[in-house]
Amino acid sequence: MKPDQREAADSIRRSRATLVEAALACLGIIPGPKQEKAKEDLGWHFDFLAEAVQFGETAIFSHYLDWLSTLFERLQLTPASLDQTLEALKASLMSLSAEAAKDQALAILGTAIEEWRSQTSRWDRSGASKVEGISQDYLDCLLEGNKAEALLLMEGLLREGLGLPHIYLDVIQPAQRELGRLWLLGRINSAQEHFCSSSTQFIMARLCPPTHPRFRRGKRLVAAAAGGEFHDIGIRMVSDLFELQGWETYFLGANSPGESVVKIIMEWKPELLCLSATLPTHLSLVAQTIDQVREAFPSDLPRILVGGLAFEEAPKLWKAVGADAWGRDAQEALGLASA
Repeated sequence: MKPDQREAADSIRRSRATLVEAALACLGIIPGPKQEKAKEDLGWHFDFLAEAVQFGETAIFSHYLDWLSTLFERLQLTPASLDQTLEALKASLMSLSAEAAKDQALAILGTAIEEWRSQTSRWDRSGASKVEGISQDYLDCLLEGNKAEALLLMEGLLREGLGLPHIYLDVIQPAQRELGRLWLLGRINSAQEHFCSSSTQFIMARLCPPTHPRFRRGKRLVAAAAGGEFHDIGIRMVSDLFELQGWETYFLGANSPGESVVKIIMEWKPELLCLSATLPTHLSLVAQTIDQVREAFPSDLPRILVGGLAFEEAPKLWKAVGADAWGRDAQEALGLASA
């Protein structure tokens, strides 16, 4: 990450309210409930743009536009309305007083729009499920509100000899991704998504056995979702599977501020720190946490791995946030830790 990129991103963040007001004026949205919702949405647009500018990755914003266009379609908003929104973003950026920030933001925005328009959407709008077999059965149980049946299904797999890593990575992980897709397309509501995710956390807690002391490797892991990030199922999988391999783990869970991570490292002295982010708007918080850790431990630093959906947006993001490596899932993280 280049210093001028961070400065440009910070300029966008500091000017967020002003940029939102300028965009509202361009769109001609008058005061009222609709304006309040528009303010919230426009704020998110600038948040994602700031992250893309900070890390110099147009993919962050082009993938966001892919998501946004799907959301507009779900809400029965016309493509023209999205075009108008993008033009309002461009116009509002002209109000930035910092020329470097203005130039970088407009360049990222323009390139991201071109990339988005030239790519095939990652979201299948046909309604066809992205999962099959046991994973689909598991998801169906949860969508029907039957947590007990979903647990029985997973316990049955364990009795049949399917290991926990396969259950996590080949059954639960695909189901969770499909759950997010169904929510985005409006085929399930937020209450259903929250129920399914909380049920999965409960089921994972029931499935993961306590580690016997004789299997301890004498290595320690601290695992956390970056501050502000409330999606922690993936990083929980990482922690559980490392524990099964004999590591002592300290799972901090969701929304873990950098100060807490530093404190636990100081007390726990782990060989490895794993941080995750699902939303790209939390990448800067991952980078901030890594900076805090590196500053606090200049000579006795744990190896730092990152993961989560946000890092799938661009292959070099893990370097930009200051990590030592990136793992696509828990199994890959284990391999990296052994390397």
